[in-house]
Amino acid sequence: MALLGLSALNVLEVPLALHLGQWWLVAALAFFAFLAMRRMRLGLWRTAVLMLLLAAVGVVVILLQLLAHS
Repeated sequence: MALLGLSALNVLEVPLALHLGQWWLVAALAFFAFLAMRRMRLGLWRTAVLMLLLAAVGVVVILLQLLAHS
């Protein structure tokens, strides 16, 4: 919502705000996955790998959306 607010104030263009919002959601997904997995006692290495895999899935979803809409 903040990015769309910036686009309403002509700080960002709407398509750029939407793309930045998609990447922000991938970063938030990885962050919250890290918060959820840190109590699982998997170790830092396994937690980081799982977090990166989840972020990679988010990136694949964004790329598929871009492919479908272009």
